[in-house]
Amino acid sequence: MLDRLSVIFTQVMGDDFPVDRVSCDSRITSDLGLNSVSLLYLVLAIEEEFGVSFSNESISSFETVGDICRYLEKNATK
Repeated sequence: MLDRLSVIFTQVMGDDFPVDRVSCDSRITSDLGLNSVSLLYLVLAIEEEFGVSFSNESISSFETVGDICRYLEKNATK
């Protein structure tokens, strides 16, 4: 799961994104530097890749990459 998310982070943020910083404990905004626009692109890419649909409530509850992984483990269809 984390490997697939790391690929998506790189696709969204660009090839110069330090993918080695992506871990379950990485904070999405403060550690990885995503802003609201890049977070929107990330969410759209994750939805497409994993066959899920996020609610605004679930998106706002994600603080770490691990939060996203746990959500996907429960809800992903792909």
